[in-house]
Amino acid sequence: MARRTFRRGGFAVTFEAPIGVRSYLRQHFGRSKRTPFIMPAEMLTIIQPTPTPHVKHRDPMAAVAPWRPRADVPTPADATATLEEQVKSRYWYHTIELPGGIVTEGEFDHRPLVPHYGLPEDLTGKSALDVASFDGFWAFELERRGAQVTSVDVGRISSYDFPYAARRQLETEGLDRPHVPGFDIARRALDSKVQRITSNIYDLNPADHGTYDFVHVADVMLHLESPTRALRAVRSVTGDTAHIVDACRVDFDEGESQAVEYLGGWEVIVWWLPSLSTLAQMVLDAGFRSVRLHAVYVLGRKYGDGGYHRAILVANV
Repeated sequence: MARRTFRRGGFAVTFEAPIGVRSYLRQHFGRSKRTPFIMPAEMLTIIQPTPTPHVKHRDPMAAVAPWRPRADVPTPADATATLEEQVKSRYWYHTIELPGGIVTEGEFDHRPLVPHYGLPEDLTGKSALDVASFDGFWAFELERRGAQVTSVDVGRISSYDFPYAARRQLETEGLDRPHVPGFDIARRALDSKVQRITSNIYDLNPADHGTYDFVHVADVMLHLESPTRALRAVRSVTGDTAHIVDACRVDFDEGESQAVEYLGGWEVIVWWLPSLSTLAQMVLDAGFRSVRLHAVYVLGRKYGDGGYHRAILVANV
């Protein structure tokens, strides 16, 4: 009989086996000697000359300039003022028609876009979520088409996705304050039943917010540090269809290339401009079953040109 003792720490185990069995086990199950892998020299290439990365040192003070108080912007009027006084006393992102012939002077006028936007004509009996509503133009349009609408937006300026140094500057200057667009003024004037909830887009989830037959989200992804994470959150609360509209670089689409321009969030918190294909791929990768392009447009603005192309994507779960 052959005897073999194995020791580990303070323990020892002794095995006895016939010599023939020991030889068989050693032959078939014994410890093999591994030859270390050495990479052949021809598999390694050192790039010469060494490429030079081009980076820019950004100015945090310039990045927060749009959120500093401005002397030419009056203090918003309270609810006791006339509707016209309330409307004129604040900045408006959306152009919205209100009763009495009053029209808000929005930075963007989406009214000419509506016939080309691809919204369902009749949403009667459907639930709809408008993500990042701001003044509420699209939330009120969904309500006009018969939907029971919930509007969601952040509650404070600090909820925006500022770059690290810009956020520090915002805190240093004490510029954080409530995010208060003209939504409440417009909702009261229109006698709207749209429900308003406060949430970051990243935090949307079915347990807290439910799911909706139709979800609309526009001009948000370009302002987010983590757009794919946001799209997954949007997918989680979409029960049927999502209308996703965002900025893209149509000139980047060559063949099957999926490119992205990185801007870092330094100017009006614009982080990314993806190619059209990249934007569509991001939506699909977020968990939607399908995605199709409805249209691409450029919309002028009150101050300067409209800038970016926007793609209207329709995604289904």
